[in-house]
Amino acid sequence: MADQRPPRCRPLPPDVVAQAAGPEPGLSDAELLERLEAALASLPADERTAVVTSLAYDEGTPGVVVEMGVVPGHAESLVAQALDHLREALDDVEIDDRQIYGMLAPRPPQAPRRSDDPAG
Repeated sequence: MADQRPPRCRPLPPDVVAQAAGPEPGLSDAELLERLEAALASLPADERTAVVTSLAYDEGTPGVVVEMGVVPGHAESLVAQALDHLREALDDVEIDDRQIYGMLAPRPPQAPRRSDDPAG
Protein backbone atom coordinates (compact mmCIF):
# COMPACT_ATOMS: atom_id res chain seq x y z
CA MET A 1 0.00 0.00 0.00
CA ALA A 2 2.85 2.39 0.79
CA ASP A 3 4.20 2.02 -2.74
CA GLN A 4 0.93 3.32 -4.16
CA ARG A 5 1.47 6.76 -2.67
CA PRO A 6 2.66 9.55 -4.93
CA PRO A 7 6.49 9.81 -4.95
CA ARG A 8 6.56 12.91 -2.76
CA CYS A 9 4.68 11.07 -0.01
CA ARG A 10 6.76 7.89 0.08
CA PRO A 11 9.10 7.56 3.04
CA LEU A 12 12.75 7.98 2.20
CA PRO A 13 15.07 5.01 2.65
CA PRO A 14 16.92 5.16 5.99
CA ASP A 15 20.35 5.43 4.34
CA VAL A 16 19.24 8.53 2.38
CA VAL A 17 17.91 10.16 5.54
CA ALA A 18 21.12 9.39 7.45
CA GLN A 19 23.30 10.73 4.64
CA ALA A 20 21.26 13.93 4.33
CA ALA A 21 21.30 14.57 8.06
CA GLY A 22 25.00 13.85 8.49
CA PRO A 23 26.81 14.55 11.70
CA GLU A 24 25.91 17.87 13.27
CA PRO A 25 28.99 20.09 13.55
CA GLY A 26 29.94 21.67 16.83
CA LEU A 27 28.96 20.89 20.37
CA SER A 28 25.62 19.64 21.60
CA ASP A 29 23.66 22.00 23.83
CA ALA A 30 24.67 19.96 26.88
CA GLU A 31 28.35 20.11 25.94
CA LEU A 32 28.15 23.85 25.27
CA LEU A 33 26.45 24.41 28.62
CA GLU A 34 29.14 22.36 30.36
CA ARG A 35 31.90 24.40 28.69
CA LEU A 36 30.17 27.68 29.54
CA GLU A 37 29.72 26.66 33.18
CA ALA A 38 33.40 25.71 33.39
CA ALA A 39 34.42 29.01 31.79
CA LEU A 40 32.23 30.98 34.20
CA ALA A 41 33.60 29.01 37.17
CA SER A 42 37.14 29.92 36.11
CA LEU A 43 36.43 33.67 36.32
CA PRO A 44 37.39 35.69 39.39
CA ALA A 45 34.35 36.09 41.65
CA ASP A 46 33.85 39.80 40.94
CA GLU A 47 33.99 39.31 37.15
CA ARG A 48 31.62 36.34 37.35
CA THR A 49 29.13 38.31 39.45
CA ALA A 50 29.32 41.27 37.08
CA VAL A 51 28.84 39.31 33.86
CA VAL A 52 26.04 37.14 35.25
CA THR A 53 24.20 40.15 36.69
CA SER A 54 24.67 42.23 33.56
CA LEU A 55 23.99 39.63 30.86
CA ALA A 56 22.35 36.53 32.32
CA TYR A 57 19.96 38.51 34.52
CA ASP A 58 19.75 41.23 31.84
CA GLU A 59 20.25 44.03 34.37
CA GLY A 60 23.08 45.76 32.54
CA THR A 61 25.47 48.17 34.19
CA PRO A 62 22.86 49.57 36.63
CA GLY A 63 22.25 46.08 38.01
CA VAL A 64 25.97 45.49 38.53
CA VAL A 65 26.30 48.87 40.27
CA VAL A 66 23.49 48.02 42.69
CA GLU A 67 24.49 44.37 43.20
CA MET A 68 28.19 45.01 43.76
CA GLY A 69 28.20 48.57 45.08
CA VAL A 70 30.71 49.79 42.48
CA VAL A 71 30.77 52.84 40.23
CA PRO A 72 29.45 52.43 36.66
CA GLY A 73 32.90 52.59 35.04
CA HIS A 74 34.19 49.78 37.24
CA ALA A 75 31.06 47.71 36.56
CA GLU A 76 31.57 48.06 32.79
CA SER A 77 35.25 47.18 33.16
CA LEU A 78 34.43 44.02 35.13
CA VAL A 79 31.94 42.87 32.49
CA ALA A 80 34.41 43.60 29.67
CA GLN A 81 37.18 41.67 31.45
CA ALA A 82 34.83 38.74 32.06
CA LEU A 83 33.78 38.68 28.40
CA ASP A 84 37.44 38.73 27.34
CA HIS A 85 38.11 35.71 29.56
CA LEU A 86 35.01 33.91 28.25
CA ARG A 87 36.03 34.61 24.64
CA GLU A 88 39.44 33.13 25.35
CA ALA A 89 38.02 30.07 27.11
CA LEU A 90 35.48 29.40 24.36
CA ASP A 91 37.53 30.47 21.33
CA ASP A 92 37.25 27.04 19.70
CA VAL A 93 33.45 26.92 19.95
CA GLU A 94 31.50 27.88 16.84
CA ILE A 95 28.54 30.01 17.88
CA ASP A 96 25.73 30.50 15.40
CA ASP A 97 23.31 32.51 17.53
CA ARG A 98 23.67 36.17 16.44
CA GLN A 99 22.82 37.62 19.85
CA ILE A 100 25.34 35.45 21.70
CA TYR A 101 27.95 35.84 18.99
CA GLY A 102 27.58 39.61 19.21
CA MET A 103 28.68 39.48 22.84
CA LEU A 104 31.39 36.87 22.49
CA ALA A 105 32.80 37.86 19.10
CA PRO A 106 36.36 39.11 19.28
CA ARG A 107 36.49 42.86 19.66
CA PRO A 108 38.23 44.78 16.89
CA PRO A 109 41.44 46.47 17.99
CA GLN A 110 40.97 50.05 19.09
CA ALA A 111 43.00 52.83 17.60
CA PRO A 112 45.35 54.47 20.10
CA ARG A 113 44.08 57.74 21.49
CA ARG A 114 45.78 60.93 20.48
CA SER A 115 47.43 62.91 23.24
CA ASP A 116 45.32 65.97 22.38
CA ASP A 117 42.08 63.95 22.59
CA PRO A 118 39.96 65.45 25.44
CA ALA A 119 38.40 62.03 26.14
CA GLY A 120 41.80 60.49 26.87
